[in-house]
Amino acid sequence: MAVTATPIFPQAIATVVVAVTSSVATGFTAGANGSKITAIGASNSGAISDLQIFYNGTAAANQIGIVSVPAGAGVTAGSAVPTYDVLRSAQVPFFSYDSFGNRQMFVAPTNTLAFKTSIASGVNLYIEAASF
Repeated sequence: MAVTATPIFPQAIATVVVAVTSSVATGFTAGANGSKITAIGASNSGAISDLQIFYNGTAAANQIGIVSVPAGAGVTAGSAVPTYDVLRSAQVPFFSYDSFGNRQMFVAPTNTLAFKTSIASGVNLYIEAASF
């Protein structure tokens, strides 16, 4: 992407729903000019699960974080356990902030995020992003 003095605005909005399993699998691929992830919500219909996050998703060396998703998160109406907010988790404090104080993550052009859980099934992610 060429350097420019003009503001860069998102060109496309993407929302992705991913069923995560105990195998590493790509959940999000950035656009040709990169993407900004503004939300990652996790629901869990199984037992408590560790959600591993991988950048590029090729090997354990690329793991960038791990969060614990509570059992029952976001799956029952009126539940005392809300959908888990991965970006705002204290377990991964390194995500940057936008000018309004919201957590965000930038993904370089065509790079990927992959995910894996400690349980076979039951964890679903909602990813909201904007591509440039």
